[in-house]
Amino acid sequence: MRNLLSLFILILIPFFAEAQLEFSTGVENGSYQSMANDLKKIYPNLNLQASNGSLENFQRIIAKNKKTQLTILQEDVLVDRQYKDLEEGVDNLEGIRLLVSLGLEEIHVIARADSRYKTMRDTRGKRVCVGLENSGTYITSHMVATTLGLRWREYALDLDSALSLLNAKKLDFIFFVGAAPVHKFNIIADSIPIKFLPITNPLFEEIYYKSVLTKKDYPFLESDIPTFAVRSLLVANIEKFDKNQKQLLNNFLIAIRDNFSQLQQSGHPKWKEASFDVNEFSWTPYEEAEDIFFPKAPLKPEITLLSGVKNGSYEQFAHDVDKISNIVVGVDNSYGSMDNFRQLYLREKYYVAFMQQDVLIDQKKDDIEYETNYTDNMRVLLPLANEDIHLLTLKSNKFENLKSLKRKKVGVGTINQGTQVTAKIVKDLSRGKWEEVEVGFEEGLEKLFKKEIDALFFVGTAPVAKLSEFKSNSDLTLLPITSSKLKKVYTPVTIEANTYPWLKKNIQTYAVTSVLATNIKDETPEQHKALLQLMTDIYNNIDKLRTQGHEKWKEVNFDFSNLKWPVYPNAKQIFMNTK
Repeated sequence: MRNLLSLFILILIPFFAEAQLEFSTGVENGSYQSMANDLKKIYPNLNLQASNGSLENFQRIIAKNKKTQLTILQEDVLVDRQYKDLEEGVDNLEGIRLLVSLGLEEIHVIARADSRYKTMRDTRGKRVCVGLENSGTYITSHMVATTLGLRWREYALDLDSALSLLNAKKLDFIFFVGAAPVHKFNIIADSIPIKFLPITNPLFEEIYYKSVLTKKDYPFLESDIPTFAVRSLLVANIEKFDKNQKQLLNNFLIAIRDNFSQLQQSGHPKWKEASFDVNEFSWTPYEEAEDIFFPKAPLKPEITLLSGVKNGSYEQFAHDVDKISNIVVGVDNSYGSMDNFRQLYLREKYYVAFMQQDVLIDQKKDDIEYETNYTDNMRVLLPLANEDIHLLTLKSNKFENLKSLKRKKVGVGTINQGTQVTAKIVKDLSRGKWEEVEVGFEEGLEKLFKKEIDALFFVGTAPVAKLSEFKSNSDLTLLPITSSKLKKVYTPVTIEANTYPWLKKNIQTYAVTSVLATNIKDETPEQHKALLQLMTDIYNNIDKLRTQGHEKWKEVNFDFSNLKWPVYPNAKQIFMNTK
């Protein structure tokens, strides 16, 4: 057993590993690492790896032998790499996709406060730290030099080493790109007198953004210093995502969207500058980012189908229609066929609904008897499949037929369900003598097994999932319904042996035709047009519905000959060619 458990754990290890997204961050205690830590708080499935900055991040994310899938880059690093790709005839940026535009990182050009240096021209020929070779600062400093036509005595150093040399007067200037305020500068200002040089040349506006190093950010300044800033970008290499990991990427972006206010309130200050609108940049955005960050409001349904109980056959039929329709279809649940009839008559929200045909027939009988007009405007769009009448009882009751139920308690469904109408019609036409008990299906099953009722009606397409749950040794059985008078309303059918594990013989019963119906009262031209399109879509896609939809679509044959109800105008013309 222990060996099997160990093997099971070994099998699962790769799956757990795939649940992590590999994220290259930045230098220890830098803004990139801080923002990555913020992201891990809202999406724990990130494996964070420190780096020396943007250039190393870029090298990791494009390298096929590196696992890095996500990173933060300076925009000018992408510009520089794009130029190099063009020169070399390669495309290292092919898989790079922009996810989120993050905050601006200011360009700091640092000198000793007691020096005579005042402008960028003063850096010419001087000792300048340009950042480590695999950092974004290294790229930015060289772009500045190229733009201004400057040459320096370059030193590729980390910030701490550079500050030490500046303090010893062995270095004249330090370039550093970082989101202001860079706390290290405020900390060392007491021991190393420093100042910042202004950068004002408008040529930088092609790549960079105007910014200011303020006295609020750096209290040691005598005045605000103009400079430029580079945008930092959260990017992914989609070539490193398989199907499952792409879903993780989408979940990651959803987490950013749903927790964005938290990031802005308690995360790094630069989150306040972040933006989901990435179309303003020249870099290719991630294909699904816009749909995630700016989800389109769902289109208002042109038709909302009133289906039936949740997970029932009517609901499945409705969703099947929605999938093939060229109009926008909504699907709402109800309590059953009688509930559907009432809502269809009111026509406050719904003008199309599924229901049993016998509900219409029974209501028409009441209209005649009580001189009402509830059914006058009801029309059938399409006859659908048959639903089987189940009359459930227990084998131990030893009932044989409907006559056995004389003076017995029989569950007949609730007032909202078509089952209650069916049970009433069966009782009337067969001259049944049982006592009706209003009870729903699942509660009725409980009462049946407790022998609080003796039998239970239920109308549903066999096999009914709930009834299939009972095992072969269950006490459940079905009573046959054979009265010939029921042929006036219903179709004779057989529920065959073994349809349910506990059913050992064929059972003769009847089936109720289900229909898709509408109420034509106050119908608008737009609604009529939508109905014609809906019927046309069903006709044109019936083969797809039969193969991919509910099993009962196989019984839908566009045959109106046995329909006992007025048909909607144009319905027969649309469905007249049987498929």
